[in-house]
Amino acid sequence: MWSGKHDPKEDARALRAAGGNEDAIIKIITKRTNDYIQKICEQYKLMYRKDLISELICTLGEDVKEVIIALMIPRYDYYAIQLKKILTEEEVNLTAIVEIVCPLFDYERAGVEDAYRRIYANVLACQSGDDKEDTLGIDMKRANVPWWARELFKSIFNVKRYAYLRDGSKPARYRAQQLNCSIEYGDGIRTLIYILFQHHKPERDRILGAYREEYGNLEDDIRENFFDIQQEVLLAILRCVKAPSLFLENCLLDKPEDHTTLIRIVVTRSERNYRTFSDFIKYRTSGSLQKWLLAIVQ
Repeated sequence: MWSGKHDPKEDARALRAAGGNEDAIIKIITKRTNDYIQKICEQYKLMYRKDLISELICTLGEDVKEVIIALMIPRYDYYAIQLKKILTEEEVNLTAIVEIVCPLFDYERAGVEDAYRRIYANVLACQSGDDKEDTLGIDMKRANVPWWARELFKSIFNVKRYAYLRDGSKPARYRAQQLNCSIEYGDGIRTLIYILFQHHKPERDRILGAYREEYGNLEDDIRENFFDIQQEVLLAILRCVKAPSLFLENCLLDKPEDHTTLIRIVVTRSERNYRTFSDFIKYRTSGSLQKWLLAIVQ
């Protein structure tokens, strides 16, 4: 997305004047950054005493409600709402949580955590040392998320609090050996998260390279030592960290009819230049939804 040299007041007036002209609305909304859209919404509220998001949904219909919300509410709020939705499903999709949380930077995960707490008055990720239970928070306990998954996501959310551990004092081969031993003797989850999220990318790449030279394919070792949903989640995390854009494309291919995941990935990742989804959108969507999503990625 590109905000360019625009005036939020002028954009607010243009959206008001557009009425039901969907093409004119798309041209504005899909070519502004999320932060800039917040300014447009503020100006619209001041000028017309109306909520812009509600107005657009009322005018354009329910078919594009999800994509309008994804584009226009504050990004961290959107991620928090998506996490809440996943946690209230009958069967919690842990891979979907990986897809939301793992591509984010440390400060972005902190923003999501704060948004979740503000919106739902619960703690999404317990602060390290503040809670003796191995939980991700009240909602994850209520959703019956397995203990190992709560511990895993807790570690990912708390990565910013362990920044002092990020150092190059230990050689890559030492870390690779540490990872191999932990996988073979049962503490692989904690160590894998430590290496993938608490080291900068150059150091992480050196560790994974040393592992490959000394012990072979890490994915194969995960398959041999973990099973079922544990294996699925750990492989998803590893693939996401190594190649985020490819991982997200595979998320779309795994659930081709899931428009919620499609909207979430296309809208929230487009600002990072994941613009390889055009063909998928053309084949898997139609009508107004297709028009909106293509405008985002093109």
